Amino acid sequence: MSQRPNILLIMSDEHDPAVTGCYGHLNIETPHLDRLASEGTTFDNAYTACPICVPARMSFMTGQYVHQIGTWDNGSPLASSIPTMGSYLEAAGYETAICGRHFVGPERLHGFGTRLMDDAEKWKHWNMSAPSRTPDARRASNSHVTECGPGENWQNDYDRTAADLSERFLKSRAQYADRPFLLYTGFMNPHFPLLCPREYFDRYYPDRVVLPHTRTEPCETQHPSIQQLRYWLRNEEPLDDAISTTATAAYYGLISFTDHLIGRLLNIVDNSSLRDNTVVIYVSDHGEMGGPRYMAKAMLLRTRRARPHDHSPSEYRGQPAHRRRCQPHRHPPHPYRPRQETPRHCPAAASYPPLAVTPSPTAPFLANTTPSAL
Repeated sequence: MSQRPNILLIMSDEHDPAVTGCYGHLNIETPHLDRLASEGTTFDNAYTACPICVPARMSFMTGQYVHQIGTWDNGSPLASSIPTMGSYLEAAGYETAICGRHFVGPERLHGFGTRLMDDAEKWKHWNMSAPSRTPDARRASNSHVTECGPGENWQNDYDRTAADLSERFLKSRAQYADRPFLLYTGFMNPHFPLLCPREYFDRYYPDRVVLPHTRTEPCETQHPSIQQLRYWLRNEEPLDDAISTTATAAYYGLISFTDHLIGRLLNIVDNSSLRDNTVVIYVSDHGEMGGPRYMAKAMLLRTRRARPHDHSPSEYRGQPAHRRRCQPHRHPPHPYRPRQETPRHCPAAASYPPLAVTPSPTAPFLANTTPSAL
């Protein structure tokens, strides 16, 4: 890769890395992610900074921990004064575009040069008040689990549109580009509500669903913090197996649906001039607990399902092929060791404060991209 590479960065929402073919799941169909993993590198020691959507995404974009940037929850927008990877790459001469799901609050670019598609209206005008943290606080319902099955909703249409616009951008840049680009594509799925297009739901329901054996663990036998979280989620009582099976099949289906959209973008890269000089990265903001110990929704860091990125579905792919090709399931054995430095790849880095490269979800990208290449 003699020139500064293009970067296609794809982020999904709430994808448990264990539910991916390249991580050994026996039933899930993720052929495009599996191919990306087999042709690139997976990062087993990547670890989300927070098991909540907005804090995890803001940490990833800035390369800083949640406490450093003050994005404590989904009601905490990122301050516009904090630079992101978009800020640094714009300063380095990249064309930067963001398409789809990512930010909350009135600031819509956060250092990126343009937006191809904005967040949903409710995220742009999100109520920025902190969530209630009193002992009696609860969700209105447990619809994050029970609203499930075959069907369509706005999130599926949103993701299709994000894929359409990203395809258009990539096709255009394959024909002509006067500078390298960073395209960030953000998908809503497989985040709940678990309403899945019928063709993907039917692949799994009911015979290919395996329910966790710990799903009926009594609430009273668990740690008080878990009891409180189950109370807040209205998950004190286990769901019956019929609903659990439907919800799990829909979750699997949404992952395969997202994989299909990712495949559309990869096909453009692979079948155009972009293939020779494009890095592709896939990552999810955090995982999904999916039912073990009757926990649903990814709100914890310290269980297998909720350690969202210690078996991260993040992949890096670049050229030349002899440097990037690895066998499936062969992953770097050691975690990235953090460094503190101003990014040398950015000629205008002096216009921003030094980027503290900490072991956040951004680390896999930084650890495997040589500064001179950018």
